[in-house]
Amino acid sequence: MRSRSASRAPRQRCARAGAPVELAEVTIHLASELSAGDIAAYLDSVERMPDGIFAASDMIAQTAIQILASRGTSVPGDVRVVGFDDLPIARSTVPPLTTIRQDIQTGAGQMIDCLFRRIDGKQTGSIVLNPELVVRGTS
Repeated sequence: MRSRSASRAPRQRCARAGAPVELAEVTIHLASELSAGDIAAYLDSVERMPDGIFAASDMIAQTAIQILASRGTSVPGDVRVVGFDDLPIARSTVPPLTTIRQDIQTGAGQMIDCLFRRIDGKQTGSIVLNPELVVRGTS
């Protein structure tokens, strides 16, 4: 899904932050998992290859890397790719995948505590996780 206001919002946030970033296009995908066909169709539909791809998961990022490589597009030379989760596959992609690591065990523990508080009728608050950027070979 893409909307004109959604594609302007990141540009406006970058401008307010004083970041000298030129965004050619911003696409918002609501699905957390995309098939190889979806990724290939997206890459076929763009007029200009993006400078970077941030995937909702490491699995999507790996698929994007494979499709880009099959088309002769260099990662990270032509397109940089970043995944999310830091699954074991992130270390074995070629090149190794830059990703966002989240502490799943801590997050799951906090969510379980929150669930039990809610069951007990107690106030529940927000859960804040501190993800970490793991820089590898795709960025």
